[in-house]
Amino acid sequence: MRPVFLLAILLTSGFAASAGAAADDWANPPFTVVAARVELTVGRELSMVSIRMMLQYVERDDTRHNARVFVHCPLYVDKTVTDWHDAVSAADIKLQVAGQIFTPVDGGIVSADVLSDYPVPEDAAVAFLTFEIPRSAATWRFEVQVNHIQPNFHHHGALLAAFTPWLPKVTHVQKVFEFADKDFEVVIRGLSGVTFRKYTANDEVLADTPTELKVIPVHRKTIAVEILPAAAPPAAKQN
Repeated sequence: MRPVFLLAILLTSGFAASAGAAADDWANPPFTVVAARVELTVGRELSMVSIRMMLQYVERDDTRHNARVFVHCPLYVDKTVTDWHDAVSAADIKLQVAGQIFTPVDGGIVSADVLSDYPVPEDAAVAFLTFEIPRSAATWRFEVQVNHIQPNFHHHGALLAAFTPWLPKVTHVQKVFEFADKDFEVVIRGLSGVTFRKYTANDEVLADTPTELKVIPVHRKTIAVEILPAAAPPAAKQN
């Protein structure tokens, strides 16, 4: 049985009191993720993140029958960003449900160690952004697509691209849903000419090459690759 899997997405029936509290405000979600795939496409300076999730309604958690639900999405931003509005612009983040595009309605900036135990970025922070979705779009089972860009960051001299899964532990939901490993996956790929090596990951590695890392995620275990220097162009032939 898989634990409840919320990746970097935290679903609640109300907005957390603060961005710092958002990471723990999943205790009574009206929905849980039953399948998810994350693709991180790595460039030299920035990476593109694509998250596709299938969410399913958990009736016993919806006691208030709200007309709207909130999705809290943490993501890495440059450490110089101090306002969540600037984080939205920098990340160009969008959430799509049932053909509708949503942008954040609230947010905050916190230290990167709120999201990840290791490696904690030296030059990045975390923005917690909140999306508001009408209940009419959030049916019994529905798909959510989140796309954004994020900076690559440094850790002990290494240039990293990374993603941190978030898997809250909701015991009664674990008893309701049976999850298979194949339903949850994080894939990191390099753009043309970009190579990397695994920097940190859990033991559930499915593929590990200079251009692809594929992992079954584990709660708060950051999946990171070290971006390698560009190969030098071949020397010109001498006549």
